[in-house]
Amino acid sequence: MKKIILCVETNSAGGAERVIANLANFFSKQGHNVIVVNGDSDSNFYQISHTVKVIKLGFDRLEKGRLSKAVLHYKELKKIFIREKPDAIVAFLFNMEAPAILAGIVTKTDVYTSVRNSANVYPKSVRIFRRLFYPFISGVIFQSENVKNCIDFKRVKNKCVIMNPLANDFECDVSIISKSARKKWIITAGRLTPQKNHKILIQSFADVCNDFPEYELHIFGEGILREELTNYIKQLNMEQKVFLEGELNNAILINRDAYGFVLSSDYEGFPNALVEAMAVGIPVISTDFDSGVASELIDDGVNGYICNVGDYRAMSNKLRNMLELSEEDYTNMVKNEIQIASLLSNDSIGKQWEAFVL
Repeated sequence: MKKIILCVETNSAGGAERVIANLANFFSKQGHNVIVVNGDSDSNFYQISHTVKVIKLGFDRLEKGRLSKAVLHYKELKKIFIREKPDAIVAFLFNMEAPAILAGIVTKTDVYTSVRNSANVYPKSVRIFRRLFYPFISGVIFQSENVKNCIDFKRVKNKCVIMNPLANDFECDVSIISKSARKKWIITAGRLTPQKNHKILIQSFADVCNDFPEYELHIFGEGILREELTNYIKQLNMEQKVFLEGELNNAILINRDAYGFVLSSDYEGFPNALVEAMAVGIPVISTDFDSGVASELIDDGVNGYICNVGDYRAMSNKLRNMLELSEEDYTNMVKNEIQIASLLSNDSIGKQWEAFVL
């Protein structure tokens, strides 16, 4: 049995936070002594087993600047590492990653971290820190080969690719829904922000909808661009075809009988919504964002479709290809894509983490 400390700023709704919760539960189930350290006071979004010790630092209640909080994180983590004497530390997201790395180096403890996005998404200060200190930690986990091979991480000695696990709700046997039994919906799920580029999806759908008048586009999510997107839908006279549905928990699972799913993002780290759609058997189209995850998961035309970022004509063509699939080809695409469920199961991903850090 090993002791492992998992560090992330909060237990709030987010991809990194979900992975930490999944890892904590998996390691505990395997018989390891697990501690989760959060920098805040009371976030508790993801369920963590009662066998896992959770330490809340409570720094969210302090009216201090970012640098002062980073120093406090470092001092408190150093105390915890000295007291607990863990075999390994895993830290996610930079506001917890940086102080954990420094505290781990000082206490001579094995520290691991995970890069959650493409290197060029991060500020220059973060990239400099990582170039300086990553060579001195025990290992770095990436979510794609493309990011792992980035020049920023050239000096990292021990590195590997481990993708995000699926949420537990998506680990189930999937019955194939035929093309003819599907509702005529194209769906997407994500915050209404510039990153997600819903505007290009709306434009692409408008480009093909006259040839497929029975189909509708339903966008699940909320955000700062709601008003702008509403006006754009009106500008295209698409109010009866495109619907901003707002937030809906488990929107993909609830709408697994939708005809197709489109991810139009300009950039992503690991697109949970995309893999969830594939896991429940909704044929997908994704932009080929620079982390490279989509192109590593999707064989174009076999288990989904890929198009260039920002190219609405290419996206329109892929939509048309999807909508024109025969019943047989549609079913084959669904059968091919649902294989991702076993590839990204919590058990499979947990074992990869266990082999790398313990």
